Amino acid sequence: MEFLFTYYFRWHTFIDDIFDKFKVSLGPYKWEELIWKGIQVSSISVKSSLPDSQPNTLHTNWMESDIDLGRGLDIRRGPDNGGPVWASFVNLNHVSFIYNISITNSGQIPFPATIRIFMAPRHSERNRRLNLSNQRKLFFELDKFPHTLKPGKNEITRQSKDSSVTIPFEQSFQQLEKIVKFTDDNIPLAEAVCSCGWPSHLLLPRAKPEGVAYDIYVIVSNGAEDQIKRKGKTELPGQNCKESLSFCGILDDLYPDKRAMGYPWDRILPDGNGNEPLSLSEFVKQIPNSNVVEVKIIHRNETLHRDGGAPVGMELVPDPEKSRPSSPIPSRSRDGTPPRQPVYPPVPNWGSRPTSPEKPDFGSYREDGVNTGGRYRFNFPGRWRLGREVSPDDKDDEGWTHVE
Repeated sequence: MEFLFTYYFRWHTFIDDIFDKFKVSLGPYKWEELIWKGIQVSSISVKSSLPDSQPNTLHTNWMESDIDLGRGLDIRRGPDNGGPVWASFVNLNHVSFIYNISITNSGQIPFPATIRIFMAPRHSERNRRLNLSNQRKLFFELDKFPHTLKPGKNEITRQSKDSSVTIPFEQSFQQLEKIVKFTDDNIPLAEAVCSCGWPSHLLLPRAKPEGVAYDIYVIVSNGAEDQIKRKGKTELPGQNCKESLSFCGILDDLYPDKRAMGYPWDRILPDGNGNEPLSLSEFVKQIPNSNVVEVKIIHRNETLHRDGGAPVGMELVPDPEKSRPSSPIPSRSRDGTPPRQPVYPPVPNWGSRPTSPEKPDFGSYREDGVNTGGRYRFNFPGRWRLGREVSPDDKDDEGWTHVE
């Protein structure tokens, strides 16, 4: 998996760059495609559900989750021969939060609107403020939803869990199996699409304990111009299914938005002289139906346990390849009792010398994964792998090289 991830993101960036070149060739948006006269986004704020959280401060943490392997693997186990097999893993999660958006409609009649919410980092990896030409490519969609703007001031609140991009953790194949009664026929497509969407626990990026600054940008567009003409009546998913319209669209129908995916960040943006604005604040000043707010995401280095996993009391089998836990012990148990304390095998003697070719030397490893003993190298982050000793100017058939 580490090998795949190493090349996946490089390839993904390569494809993104090609697509961005095509979008740049289309030229900037016209002002009339961005500005909605009579509509003004007065203010934006977010509030975490943590009682002691400050305004415009969001939080991420670790979450230990359990999944039943019997849904995807033929492990040939049942109630009569050992019971189910569950896998426990730790993933990123965040504390739920609420958007508070204030919008003024200067007209005399209500207008249908589409509210689009995006997020992007404020600073580069060198902690320098990003200009808009670079930040534009880093914006990702948090939510998109319709709303009718009545004349005057509109105070809109929106829960993060209602995002049009994500589906909840529980909306998995395991939950689908409970919803749909399996027969010899195929699963109805309206139910199969239920599992399409971005995982809700990955809505926010991981930050640092001291916090990382991000920009949340909101733009309001004319809902009457955004609507598409539906092809026909589409079978809707069941009542237990949350749709991810921004990520997956509508089953057997057109994408439910006339504007391009990622609008308005999919193309370069104009300023008064036809050039791209230098900063996000300059861009917002020229488009009253949009606004931006700076938020801080703080990572809380704690691990909570997700409810609804493996049965309470089930034995936890330690990973034989690990000598220490890879994440903190959960600070909270699913039933309120002290968390499970896995027993790990003894820590091997990393500095021992080999007594035979069949017992290779682990050497002594630095934190960057390089073997200072000069015999083996660390292949990918997260896993140890042994190779055979080779000469300084030679490589074995798997590409392992000698490290001095």
